Amino acid sequence: MDPLALSIVTMHLNERDRIWPGRRAEGASARRRVAAALRLAARRLEARERAARLRAASA
Repeated sequence: MDPLALSIVTMHLNERDRIWPGRRAEGASARRRVAAALRLAARRLEARERAARLRAASA
């Protein structure tokens, strides 16, 4: 997972919580969903890069 992307998303959600305190309860679950989505995207990117390396090595 890209730590920079996670920190940007967390910063955004923290700012939203500061502006709308009533939404704080959903902030934690939103952060978990975003973190899970980022982990999934990172795994997909790694798999794509690995497949490209294998294709390059076999060519």
